[in-house]
Amino acid sequence: MVAIVMSLPRLNFANRRLRLIAILCLILGLAVFALLWLRQEADGFENLFSANYWAERSRGEDLYNPAEKFFKRGSRRLKEVCLTIDDGPHIASIGRILEVLHEQHVPATFFVVGSKVKQHPEFLRQMIEDGDEIGNHTEDHLRLDTLSPEEIRKELGFCEENVERACGHRMHLMRPPGMRFNAEVLKIADEMGYTIVGWNIGAKDFIPKKGVDKVPPTVQANLSTTPSMVAERVLKQAKNGVIILLHDEPTTADALPLIIDGLRADGYEFVSATEMMEQLPQHVVVQANPPIELHATTTSRTFIK
Repeated sequence: MVAIVMSLPRLNFANRRLRLIAILCLILGLAVFALLWLRQEADGFENLFSANYWAERSRGEDLYNPAEKFFKRGSRRLKEVCLTIDDGPHIASIGRILEVLHEQHVPATFFVVGSKVKQHPEFLRQMIEDGDEIGNHTEDHLRLDTLSPEEIRKELGFCEENVERACGHRMHLMRPPGMRFNAEVLKIADEMGYTIVGWNIGAKDFIPKKGVDKVPPTVQANLSTTPSMVAERVLKQAKNGVIILLHDEPTTADALPLIIDGLRADGYEFVSATEMMEQLPQHVVVQANPPIELHATTTSRTFIK
């Protein structure tokens, strides 16, 4: 009996210590959960710890920055996504991509390269006929922040000319290759009437697995990026209002049905870049591809309601 009584304080102390450990673990778990939730809400750790990002977000400029005419993402309140497809048209994949989009009744926004448009103008006409949007991705896919002002204008202007000749429509959307731009690029894009469109999810559909270049060609096929890998990357990162970056590649063409089916199964709707902009809290209206004959009477390409 004496032994039991003497052990009670030790048991109480042990219990208190266990309770304290449990409380600390709970606090730590909640802190980790909150950190991960904030990371997702901020679209990454880089934004999470950026005072500038939260200042922009308080003004709504994390969605669209009117001073830069830069569209960054859609509304977080709407379960919708935007498919954007860069670098084409490529003869090996664009036909299949357009076929899938048409069959699935899914709009997309294509950022095309002028030199490739010149080679395959018929696909631009099909994009317009199907109700897709076309944006400027420069003439030669050069990094605009490395060019002189004159060279920047030429890169955008030559792409304009090739698109106009191909389909008879203007472009009011632009995406700098590699999302590389500076103040001069923003200034010139604004003067030429463009709204820049960013992206939030990169499917990495053009990047092979690490080390693929270090193995024999006979083995490379098993290491390269597959359609299922591309689809998985998109579906894992999907959330309301994201702009998805894809590329005009054969792997993407094969991944597209998987991406569309997976996103629809999760309840997402597909909208074009301009449709997503119109549904922002501060509605931004851009006429993506007016016919050339209407351009002369268009005094403003972008405005906020």
